[in-house]
Amino acid sequence: MYNLAVNPANQVRITAEGGISALVTTMQRHSTNAKLQEPACITLHNLTFDADNQVKAKSAGAEDAVKRAMALQDATELTKEWGQKLLDRLQNV
Repeated sequence: MYNLAVNPANQVRITAEGGISALVTTMQRHSTNAKLQEPACITLHNLTFDADNQVKAKSAGAEDAVKRAMALQDATELTKEWGQKLLDRLQNV
């Protein structure tokens, strides 16, 4: 999933179809599922290269969802790494 979000044209389409909100909602609904949180964090990071998408991610509650994912006892190293990169990116939005 997250590889699709690297392509700029796909980023626009995924976002236009509500992909950011869907990812954040899924992370919230399955907040204890560490295996789901990892690709969601990476995908959100990849979708937020665009400044408009950063605003959309922040408005959708991505920061809180990512912080919860990173705090899970069984959070993967990739969740922590990409989650932090996303939080850093959204810090000044």
